[in-house]
Amino acid sequence: KNQKIIAKIVMGLAISFNFLQLNAQEVKATKKSKEKVIDYQIAKNYFINNSVPEGNIVCKITDEKEFNKYFGMATTMSKDGQPTAINFSEKIVVAILTESSSSLTEIAVEKVFLNKAGKLQLNYNLKLDNAPSTMTMRVPQILIIDKKFDKELMVNMSGESIPYQLANRYFVKNTVKDGMLYLPEIKNVEEFDSYFGAATVAGKDGLPTVIDFEKQRVIGIIHHSTKSLPNMKVIDVIQTKERIHVIYALNEAEEGQNWRESLLILLDNKKESSISFTLIKN
Repeated sequence: KNQKIIAKIVMGLAISFNFLQLNAQEVKATKKSKEKVIDYQIAKNYFINNSVPEGNIVCKITDEKEFNKYFGMATTMSKDGQPTAINFSEKIVVAILTESSSSLTEIAVEKVFLNKAGKLQLNYNLKLDNAPSTMTMRVPQILIIDKKFDKELMVNMSGESIPYQLANRYFVKNTVKDGMLYLPEIKNVEEFDSYFGAATVAGKDGLPTVIDFEKQRVIGIIHHSTKSLPNMKVIDVIQTKERIHVIYALNEAEEGQNWRESLLILLDNKKESSISFTLIKN
């Protein structure tokens, strides 16, 4: 009888110990999954090179050669007129490059942090002036970050995510001029057919997505010709007070003449805001 009592006590202690162990592991996992705010330094006295394609770009840069593709030095004779030095052996850069605009007043960085998935995340917003100037310009914001935070880059803008649908099974016609094309609104079938053809295949989901131009707004992104298929995907579509931001990611492919990738995005036709495109590059 005593042996049975002792056995029950031992079993109870073992169960309690296992419960405490699991609980401790959960607490540890929760701690690991917490966001970590990242300090950064703003690099000053750089300009965006004219060779950089038009459009909003957010990119992670890990070496000087890549950095020099995007930026040139804007040295002045004033105090603090030298460009901020960047040591790429210890640092990386997350850069925001705006499209040419006459109404942009500020790039507002809200937070840089490691998110719960362990990815490098940038939250920011573009502040616009309701009374545009007569000049257009592209504005850079260059953040210098410790190299230990060199993770996959995620981007979020302030605003409301709105629903969208992708139109599939269409190809870019070879009559379309090569180069990166942004189509903020394709208004009718005739205009659509000047860019795209139907890529019907046999089997399930082989038909092109049906588009109703009376009820849907059609937005297009056409990539320049490449040797292999570039990976393009929509990250989010954000509605702000001033406009709709289409945020998409692209893994570049070698240039060539084999592929012409595109994205076709369908929105509720009632969304009449102007469209802005933002490319995320890791």
